[in-house]
Amino acid sequence: MKPYRSAYTDSLQWLASFVPKPGQSLTASYWGKIASIGGSAISPSGSARVKVPAGTYDTTVLSYHKGVDNHIWINKDLPYPIKAETYADVTTGNPPIQYAFNLQAIGQGQPPIPKSHMQAPKPPLILQTGRGTYYIQLLWEPKTIQLGNDTTFGIIFMDSSKSIIKDVSYSFKVTDSNGNITKI
Repeated sequence: MKPYRSAYTDSLQWLASFVPKPGQSLTASYWGKIASIGGSAISPSGSARVKVPAGTYDTTVLSYHKGVDNHIWINKDLPYPIKAETYADVTTGNPPIQYAFNLQAIGQGQPPIPKSHMQAPKPPLILQTGRGTYYIQLLWEPKTIQLGNDTTFGIIFMDSSKSIIKDVSYSFKVTDSNGNITKI
């Protein structure tokens, strides 16, 4: 659940940076401006009735434009956003989604632990950087990583056209299943 919680947490922290204490009204005409060149004001842009898996809500839409339109739907009676569609800030190309979510359910107390299905990736694993500028290919041997056995890793860096790049600097951070750093 940690990756999913972070979308809510990050969106709330980001919004809070534009809200003076004790709080900003959802009817205010102006909340602030993105601190980068070309960003528009962040402000309520109207209202919308939004249907998400958790139900249908009357919301205020907080919007800003930075390359593309970004929206966060807020219900005045809930402590977290109902829905969001925001994009990463890039200088070229189509901006990738920074975060997007829909409220799935509302409840009280600890939610039931979701059934999980662990599927270990098989090499090669190819990831694209957030801005889409580079690809990183990770290889390992043996193909199944097992606790207590040595594993040899290889890494290949490629540009956006998947041509190999030489003389790249990098570092690794190894975490356990709880996200705690075990090695840097």
